[in-house]
Amino acid sequence: MLPKIKVFRWRIGLDILPTYVNIGHIRHNFSTTFLRCKNNEESLIHALKKCPKVCETLIIGGLNNRLLDGNYVRCTDWLEDILRELDSNTAADFFTLLWNYWNNMNKMGNDDPAMMVWERAQILSNEFRIFNLNEPSVIRPTLVCKGWRKHPKDFIKINVDATVLNRNVGYGAIVRDANGFVIAGCYIFENKAIDVVWAELKALTLGLKLALRLNITKIIMESNNATLINTIKTAIRMPLSWAAV
Repeated sequence: MLPKIKVFRWRIGLDILPTYVNIGHIRHNFSTTFLRCKNNEESLIHALKKCPKVCETLIIGGLNNRLLDGNYVRCTDWLEDILRELDSNTAADFFTLLWNYWNNMNKMGNDDPAMMVWERAQILSNEFRIFNLNEPSVIRPTLVCKGWRKHPKDFIKINVDATVLNRNVGYGAIVRDANGFVIAGCYIFENKAIDVVWAELKALTLGLKLALRLNITKIIMESNNATLINTIKTAIRMPLSWAAV
């Protein structure tokens, strides 16, 4: 199953999709009438099961009448009964179909026929299995241990990270000992628009200042930004006059 469809499935489980009913809980005097049916509220269970258009799509997808005719108040109860009937591959097809239907329902312009929605879901599921999951790769991948490894006892590790979103930037650092226990940490938030790499550099600088304040001399700096790491490695290999620039 594609990651974005897994997120969609997770949002269904928590009932946090932007249905009109959910929006109505936030915005006062907001009409919750489902535009397709005109006479029902757009709750999650109605949008994904009870609406005649979604029923048509699900029937084409092969869902039997017993699971379509059942009376459910919550969408999660319906999905639990569905998943008791389906194997993992069929369940992935089912959520892919729902995801395609949801996107088709919310897109601007013309509404695609149910058969077209189902065919699009089938193509997406088949292509994902062909290129990602079902068959083993031609060359067996090299196994790499990516778990946490204990660093030398006399060293302290400082993890730095940053995030940039909508002209806001936050960056911070966490100091851990060789056993992984947190010694100290700090975080700064700024209302400014900067490049992601610059934000990561600010996080690195913050981590070094924290190490200086704690009088730590043996440190391991860790960042998940490859651009920053490669830039620093290149600068270190340069002559001192160039590195200073």
